[in-house]
Amino acid sequence: GRWIGVVMIQLGDEWLFKVTRSRLGLGDSGEVVLAQRDENQAVIAVAPLRFDAMAHITGRRLDGHNSLPANLAIDGFDGAGQGVDYRQQPVLAGWVHVPALELGLVIKQDMAELLKPMQMQRQWLMLVVGVVLLLIVLMLFIATRRFVRPIRAISHQVDMLAKGHWRSRLESESVSGYELQLLTQGINTMTDTIERQIDQLEEQTAELEEQSSELKVYSQELETLVAKRTAELEALSVIDPLTGLYNRRHLMNESGNVWRQALRHQQVLAFMMLDIDFFKQYNDELGHQKGDAALQQVASAMKSVCRRSGDLVFRMGGEEMALLASFNHEGDALQLAEQLRERIISMNILHPHSVHGEVLTVSIGLAIFDARACDMTTVENIDALYSLADKALYMAKTTGRNRVVQSPTYSHCGN
Repeated sequence: GRWIGVVMIQLGDEWLFKVTRSRLGLGDSGEVVLAQRDENQAVIAVAPLRFDAMAHITGRRLDGHNSLPANLAIDGFDGAGQGVDYRQQPVLAGWVHVPALELGLVIKQDMAELLKPMQMQRQWLMLVVGVVLLLIVLMLFIATRRFVRPIRAISHQVDMLAKGHWRSRLESESVSGYELQLLTQGINTMTDTIERQIDQLEEQTAELEEQSSELKVYSQELETLVAKRTAELEALSVIDPLTGLYNRRHLMNESGNVWRQALRHQQVLAFMMLDIDFFKQYNDELGHQKGDAALQQVASAMKSVCRRSGDLVFRMGGEEMALLASFNHEGDALQLAEQLRERIISMNILHPHSVHGEVLTVSIGLAIFDARACDMTTVENIDALYSLADKALYMAKTTGRNRVVQSPTYSHCGN
């Protein structure tokens, strides 16, 4: 007397493309990579890469090295820092594991692009320092030789260097009494040149410090972006895409919190199972597009009767939905279930095979856990409440449908 069916829901690729193609602030080499293990436990890309747009079709295999950001994310590690990507290029990356979807998320940018300005400044600094040291060594070497003619030659050489003639060579000249004055002038000229070089070095140092500060800010923005993308993926993993309701996974995750809240506030916890009457015939007669629209309307009605932010509505699968809420009295829960059933009737959704006025109706099974007689040591047993609601729903369907059936109250407080 039961119908057994399978409902398959295929999530589109649009959100993957949106996540992986968003490279705001990541420069010319920035890239977002979503990775997953295939049947051979190899890490593969599951979305378009910036440098391999066909990765999600061809199954781009990433490097198997355990220290790659993608491998670290797949293995459950979160972090950020320097590493090597699947192209064997040094990168600055942030990576995170998304257990709900069994994915690794990596946001990265080539180190070459980040450090290129700093490397150029460093090369110029080394060049200037080398030239200065070379001049000093040259002066000491020449000063130790015999006076007069060497002093004049040194003076001439220093003057040429000060004018930028780096390829000049020492020339032998006759000695005169004017050599010391020439030497003094040459040294002063060289000192002025060195002073200008030092000023330039100080400016370059200040620029390097500013770039270092910008790099720190960029790293913080990268961490924020990773956190945002992770939150988006987590939200997708608990929401039913057709109705916008929470899915069964979220029920399993949140049921413990709702159970403990009912114990803490000494309330009645109600679990309602709802099933659309003759929904298979509805789909067969009007088509699946109309069926999807009917599911969305019923989901909207369920959300509309929720009175508090703590009330949770789920799509359990197919045309089955559930509501988990707390009340002060048992009668409030039964009243809400009847209100929901009547609201769906009042929507006047045409159902050619309905036995209740050719409008779409629902059957509801209600199970209640009375936490007022229990304390915080009571062990959570949402499965028992689920089973009672399911049995009550079966009774509602076999006794005429379009009704609410309440199971015996669950009040077991054992540990």
